[in-house]
Amino acid sequence: GARETTGAARDAAHGLFTRHLLAGMAGAADQDHDGQVTLAELADHVRVRVSKDARLDNRDQTPSLLVSKGVDANTHPIVQGL
Repeated sequence: GARETTGAARDAAHGLFTRHLLAGMAGAADQDHDGQVTLAELADHVRVRVSKDARLDNRDQTPSLLVSKGVDANTHPIVQGL
């Protein structure tokens, strides 16, 4: 949100968002273990983990997903063949 502050991950060389985005694309977001990460799975993974980690630093950071009309985030694959 506009009043939220981004920040670096405690144990990484980049921000919380990037850390969890990369981990999600590497397979951590594959909630149904089908070998692919959909846009919805990735968004859920990033939103939950970034929000949780930001609270540990006493701040709010809540990523959100905006998609174009006609895009089904539940079926749109981001990563396949994990």
